[in-house]
Amino acid sequence: DGGSGHRLDRPWRPLLGRRGPCMRPLMRSRTRKRTAARAAAGMLRLLCLASAWGGAAAESLGLLPQDVSCRNPLFRVHWPGTVGCQVCPAALNAEPQRFSDLSLCKHWNGVNTCCNPALETAQSAAFERWREEFGTSLVELRQYVAQMMMRQLTAVYKQDTLEHRSQFEGAVTELRSAARAYPRCMLALLRHAAGMLCFACDPEWMAYMYHARAEGQGLQAAVWTSGGCRDISLAHQSCGELWGGCQKFAAHAREGWQRVLESPLAKQVAAQLPDMQAYFSKSSLCQWAREHIALHPMPEVDAVRPRSTLPVLPKDVQVLTTAPPPPTTSTAAKTARRMADNASSSSAESATGEAPSGLTYLVASFKSPSELKLGQASGVDEVSFPNQLGGEELGEVGEVAIEDGGSAVLCYLAIGASAGADEIAQYTFTFLQGNAAIYKPQTVWPSEGGISDKVVRLFAAHGDLFIATGRGKLIKLVGESLLSGARSDGIPLFETAEVEGGKPDATGLVQREAITGLAVRERLYWSTDQAVYAGPLDGSSVGGRQQLLDTTTLGSLVGSEAPTVIQDITVSPSADTLYVAIEVMGIGRISSVFSFRLQDEKAGDPTKLMLDSSEGALVMNLSPGKLHLASRLSVFTAPAPFTEQDTANSVFSLSAISGQVLVDVATLFVKGTDCEVGEWNDVGTCSMSCAGGTMPQQRTITTQAHNGGRACPTEVAHTRPCNTQACPDTSVDCLVGQWLNQGVCSTTCGGGKVTQKREVLVHAEGDGLPCPKELDRTIDCKVSECGGLDYLVTSMPVPGGLFAGLLEAKGASPDMNPVIVEGVDNFKNPANLPNLMAVDSANQRVYTASSKGSTALDVTQWKISDGDEGRLNLFSARVVWRGGGGGVGLCISPLVDLVIGEDGSLYFATRGGCVVKLPVVTLLSEESLQPSAWPAGHSSFFEEDGHFESQLLYNNSEADAEPVLGFSVSSTYVIWATGMTVSLGSFDGMQKVSEVQYLVTREFLEVLVGSGTAEIVDAKLSPDSSNVLLLVWDAVQGSLALYSSPAQVAEVGGAHSDQAQHTWPSKDFRLAISPFQIFIYDSSEVWAAPLDLSGDVSPTKLYAPTSAAEIASVSYLFFKGVDCSVSDWKSMSACSRMCGGGSLKEMRTLLTEPSHGGVECPSEMLRDMNCNDEPCPVDCQMSDWAQTGPCSQSCGGGTVEEVRQILKLPQRGGADCPERRAEKVSCNERPCEGINCLVTPWIDQGPCSKSCGTGQQKQFRRITRHAEYDGIGCGNFSLTRTIICNPVPCQRQPFDPVAAGRLTGFDFDLARYCDEPSACASPEALEALFVLTDAAAETPPPLLRGQSSDDGGTPHHKGMHSGGIMRGLHPFVGIALPIAIGVFSGRR
Repeated sequence: DGGSGHRLDRPWRPLLGRRGPCMRPLMRSRTRKRTAARAAAGMLRLLCLASAWGGAAAESLGLLPQDVSCRNPLFRVHWPGTVGCQVCPAALNAEPQRFSDLSLCKHWNGVNTCCNPALETAQSAAFERWREEFGTSLVELRQYVAQMMMRQLTAVYKQDTLEHRSQFEGAVTELRSAARAYPRCMLALLRHAAGMLCFACDPEWMAYMYHARAEGQGLQAAVWTSGGCRDISLAHQSCGELWGGCQKFAAHAREGWQRVLESPLAKQVAAQLPDMQAYFSKSSLCQWAREHIALHPMPEVDAVRPRSTLPVLPKDVQVLTTAPPPPTTSTAAKTARRMADNASSSSAESATGEAPSGLTYLVASFKSPSELKLGQASGVDEVSFPNQLGGEELGEVGEVAIEDGGSAVLCYLAIGASAGADEIAQYTFTFLQGNAAIYKPQTVWPSEGGISDKVVRLFAAHGDLFIATGRGKLIKLVGESLLSGARSDGIPLFETAEVEGGKPDATGLVQREAITGLAVRERLYWSTDQAVYAGPLDGSSVGGRQQLLDTTTLGSLVGSEAPTVIQDITVSPSADTLYVAIEVMGIGRISSVFSFRLQDEKAGDPTKLMLDSSEGALVMNLSPGKLHLASRLSVFTAPAPFTEQDTANSVFSLSAISGQVLVDVATLFVKGTDCEVGEWNDVGTCSMSCAGGTMPQQRTITTQAHNGGRACPTEVAHTRPCNTQACPDTSVDCLVGQWLNQGVCSTTCGGGKVTQKREVLVHAEGDGLPCPKELDRTIDCKVSECGGLDYLVTSMPVPGGLFAGLLEAKGASPDMNPVIVEGVDNFKNPANLPNLMAVDSANQRVYTASSKGSTALDVTQWKISDGDEGRLNLFSARVVWRGGGGGVGLCISPLVDLVIGEDGSLYFATRGGCVVKLPVVTLLSEESLQPSAWPAGHSSFFEEDGHFESQLLYNNSEADAEPVLGFSVSSTYVIWATGMTVSLGSFDGMQKVSEVQYLVTREFLEVLVGSGTAEIVDAKLSPDSSNVLLLVWDAVQGSLALYSSPAQVAEVGGAHSDQAQHTWPSKDFRLAISPFQIFIYDSSEVWAAPLDLSGDVSPTKLYAPTSAAEIASVSYLFFKGVDCSVSDWKSMSACSRMCGGGSLKEMRTLLTEPSHGGVECPSEMLRDMNCNDEPCPVDCQMSDWAQTGPCSQSCGGGTVEEVRQILKLPQRGGADCPERRAEKVSCNERPCEGINCLVTPWIDQGPCSKSCGTGQQKQFRRITRHAEYDGIGCGNFSLTRTIICNPVPCQRQPFDPVAAGRLTGFDFDLARYCDEPSACASPEALEALFVLTDAAAETPPPLLRGQSSDDGGTPHHKGMHSGGIMRGLHPFVGIALPIAIGVFSGRR
């Protein structure tokens, strides 16, 4: 009755009925935006009842000016007393009242308003309808994109041209981008709707309603009596904010729409392209929002939420399954094949002992919001669920089961059909271009009209589906029924025991124990909260149940008196392990997991997994080798089976504040493709024709591993033996000469380098050993140590035996002192004194032996040290080689000499022609040596533990060989001398001496001495291996001479040999070599000569014993002194110049003074060094500016051209020359006439005193230039004034619904509409999505249809913002003003 008490007469009721013409626009589908204009026009007719009914109708409805304070025509059905609203629990206030508990339109608290708390239910429902309507647009868009992506899987698509596919892919990309941008647009639309819903609270709504009226006609009278259609005055800012939120979506939608229209392939998409044209421009969007939201904020037609469906696969799509389809086609054959496949896959693992190769996926169901997702669980530390199989279009998904055997993978979902009742839907699972999808939904349980129940557990196995219901029933849906897609109630198997004292439910059924877990192997396993049972797969008709475990046993395991509840169970594929998840119902409610060995259907001893969860009930699933556990918020994995030391690791977790929770998790195992390789095949030819070679072989990978299959072997190429038969002896091995020095050591003391070369003597032939590539090399060399004390050491057959003297000056006789020998008695007996001696100065060792007697004697090692007053000590004697005993040939003959090599190894030769090496590693070892006799027929001998002691480098001990008289080693060379020859050999490490060459022959010796009766007494190599030093006895002359000859292959003539200018009358002299001198000695005297005998060199007598003692041997000893050490050079000043060459001083300091003959300090301790030698950069140099002519004006300001020249171009990175080399400058600026005073235009000083209705405005101006040259002075100008302003009558600002929507308390959570829900969940995140753009400042649309937009729709003069904004947001000025300024005054 409109609130007037009048009943609507029959003629008007059809107009207002739900099917009446004024209501039909409301009944049209909101998605059909092409009819938006007609729908809006229909609603305007509803609002403009006066034009349809006339004044009498208006009066009958009570539309009188005195009754309209809370009767906003946009909310007519909510007027007090109106019965037209079917879903409204309350109405607007009859008169404005004040409230303090408004939660939605909370900015109206504390002031007069038409809203009340009871009305908020209707406002909230209307807001939700708007949210669903806007969400529907997104669902439709996403479904269309899904259909397009499905189209990409068809053969038709793949065979089309690249141009057509590029057009299609571009359309998909743009529409997907539009879908991602839509939530921001949706937020702007929802704010617009929220603001308009709260417009119902404004008791002065008439200030914003208007229509085309005659000039001078009052607003109120025009609203209620005129025949024109009403409209609402909206602020242009709201249009700008709408477009700012939707602009990005509009750009992608418009581009995607255009590309779809241009794409031939898009015409093949079965779905209809959503109508998005209203969003394509700012004007169309604002007009649509005005007509659909602003004029119909609370439509009475209850919006039916659209339920989206999965995209339909095109008929020609290529569906990829996890296994090839079986050859049989009948339903029974399919079921048999699936059961056989399952059995074979389980037995394969037990037969091989290996887990099947492939990938394990987790399929998880969520709620709040409802989603079904898939994520890979194989080989990852964290599981994510990037593949969404479905969302709310699936319904409320609960339990999940996967049947992964046979020709197809089937997914079973328990869907909430109603409160306490579920349906089970069967989907086919597939992988499409790497992404998983489910399709072809069929409801398989219950049957049509069957008894509904809640599904608490699902398990798919052997081609059947096993169901546990909320009423304690176990049901089986057989594979034949499932494959047919028919609905069935299934076969009852078991039911749990009745609850003691339980009451029947509403259907009269007795209450039974709840089932908490279900597993299917060769038997059926299930659990209640108190026990675990097992029974046959075909149910109680073929056998009874058997109890495996109860909570009494479980309670004793956890050691708690609190009640224990079983949450879930699962059983290993071989049915030998039972896994149980339990919860202790104490204060903490902790969940734990145990495993039990099953034998003869009895549970054995338990094993506890290291996991204590407090996140609610756990559900469990098994995959090969893994146990997966899921709580409400987390997913864990553990080994299967596990030990007590194993821990469950968290691989996925949900944020507790997100509100979303896990419901169930199922495993899907996709068998991978194992790598396959071919047989080994020969490649090329055998490397050898005989005596054993290698043949390369290869094998190819025929099938690459895929989807977690076993990886390919890394070895795809190897070699096999070939041609192993012996070769005929026709080959010739390569033969190379010995290494020969190509100069002397690079240093005279300390470490240096020397270059060596060798030549190929015989080239390889046939299959002989090839020649080595290395014919040149550089090796380390050391003539002597630097800095120290030089000693002459002699042995004499007197008590003590050893004497040493310091060689202090050239030619000076040393003061020989006895060497103190500790712990050995042999030296006290002159008869036992050794006559062979070698000194290792670097390692401070002395080696002694004797050449007396018919057989070789022992070689003894001593340690030597520098004692007090320069006296030497000899101690720690030990035998390092023992001669005598058995042997071969003449290797057991007496020793000739002992020599120390550069590395400290000991070399000695026997008179019979054997050369032996004792390596320094053995000599310096502190381990006890037990030398034994020389083994017969061997070149080296070993201790029992395998420790290497010595090696025979050369053996020339034939019976007719001449005895060896002299022996020497230097660097890698070894020489030995007989009476007529000197032989040279070389060796490398522990290798034997290589090819021997003669340095001195009989012919060479005859030419050298000039006599055929000459014989060699001794021979030594110089320390640098450059010369061989010879003592030669001339029997005719009866004299002994010293010669030096180059160490090279002997040439007849000896022209390059040098001879010392002294001879000795006896042939009993021997040679000893130091790094600097040659010692020539016999039993009574020691002579010394320099190493270089060139020129007139005469030896000098160095030492002769003062007693009758005879000299047995002479050697040289060097004790390393303390060298001087100085610091590194350090700069004492900065460089004197930055560039162009400077200098700085450097200094170093003395760290250690030299002592005991150490290297002296350098003389230079301070030096000048050059620095910063690089040349300095040179900048460009320019000349000064110079005028090219006279000024263009004599007064009043002219111009003259000035130029400058380049004097020097830049060099080395100097500053470039400026490009400006000519310019015009002012000249003669004195005015020809006076300059007047200049002032600024008038500037407002403060705001107008009134925002409307004519006020006053103060203005001022400033002096910008004072008068000059007798111009008009500034005193002639006034600088302040007052003018009138805002003469227009006062009028209200348009209403801004978006700004008002920001102040409301509606729920703007759009998480379920975002690709990244966390970005849309909080108010802060939402605010970040809705950023005002410059589009908000564009010219607003006309407020009246047909009105010119030149003035923006309403008068927009200075000061007109405040009243309208405050009226639109809040009627209390003190609260609304700061809000209004902060939101809207950015461009004022």
